[in-house]
Amino acid sequence: MLAGLPGIEFSFEEVVHTVRHASVIALLKSLKGAGVTHTPERKVPSATRYRDFTRYYQERFATADGVGASYAVAYFRGRLAEAGLPVSRPRLASHQE
Repeated sequence: MLAGLPGIEFSFEEVVHTVRHASVIALLKSLKGAGVTHTPERKVPSATRYRDFTRYYQERFATADGVGASYAVAYFRGRLAEAGLPVSRPRLASHQE
């Protein structure tokens, strides 16, 4: 996509981060705090479905280190070839619970 822009040099990097949580409930609370929702619908799951989900997820994905959540960040860097002024990667703080 960017290769077609004359006079632009660019690079791409994808970095995968994994955050560990003590439990599925702690993971879900963290996601909720970030504004992540489970469905586009406004319907709230029943207490039974919630318990079934958290139990299943805990049994399937929990390790001795807790429950992990991974996300990928894509970094695009570019600069004008003639100016030589790079656009730098922003520094992000790591978040651990």
